[in-house]
Amino acid sequence: MSVELATAGVDTAQSQLASAQADVTSAQAEATRRQADQKRYTSLDPRGTSEAQLDAMRAAADAASAQLVAANKRVTAAESGINEARARVASAQGVLAAARTAEQQIAAAEAKSRYAQAQVGQAQAQLDAAMLNLSYASIKAPVAGRVTRKNVHSGQYLQVGQTLLAIVPQDFWVTANFKETQLTRMRVGQPVEIYVDAFPDRTFHGRIESFQAGTGARFSLLPAENATGNYVKVVQRVPVKIVFEQGDQAGQFLGLGMSILPVVHVTEDSKIAGSAVQTLADRN
Repeated sequence: MSVELATAGVDTAQSQLASAQADVTSAQAEATRRQADQKRYTSLDPRGTSEAQLDAMRAAADAASAQLVAANKRVTAAESGINEARARVASAQGVLAAARTAEQQIAAAEAKSRYAQAQVGQAQAQLDAAMLNLSYASIKAPVAGRVTRKNVHSGQYLQVGQTLLAIVPQDFWVTANFKETQLTRMRVGQPVEIYVDAFPDRTFHGRIESFQAGTGARFSLLPAENATGNYVKVVQRVPVKIVFEQGDQAGQFLGLGMSILPVVHVTEDSKIAGSAVQTLADRN
């Protein structure tokens, strides 16, 4: 129940009390008049009044007394109603105060929640920064392979851009420098037999994957300059990339810089052998 409704109940109870008090005043006056009439009739000569008149006077006096008692009871009931209405007002005010206290508690809890969320965001940012710093402490190789030429030791401090080691991956291929006159019938995908000097009793198998778009001399550190007026024709060599067939475990046997002899099957009965060939792989 709201405070306004409970206050309206108090006003109604007070109006009822005022009405009951007015009834008491009226009943008191009526009872007083009836009692006075009864005394006058009783004090007269019995020969001047009849017994019926006396009975009527007594009845009227008793009725007036009863109305006065009833009016007094209504006053008492109205007073009780006022007390109950005031109690309801107090209860409603208590509920309202509790509701306001609850609203304040909710507002305080929401403020604490926002503060906690801000702390969570700050902690998450600190965690992200710590994870980022931790990632800087781990150096990961771009590929898996075998470590060679290691220049770092446990406990050593590192500098930015410092070369730590070289990694030779398991994905090997051969760069064969064929003469330009040998490329006439060579095509991508042709099978290749690969003979390694270190393993003369083993034959590896591969295929041509690509041809370099230029001779090896053109991409050298100091390419030859033929525009001097003295021209001597020299047969150039073109790097050809040869990959090993799947299932051929060449990585278990080969290493960077090893000498090999590739033999390309240009037809079923014709072969072309390269010279001065080395195995190469991606070095990181």
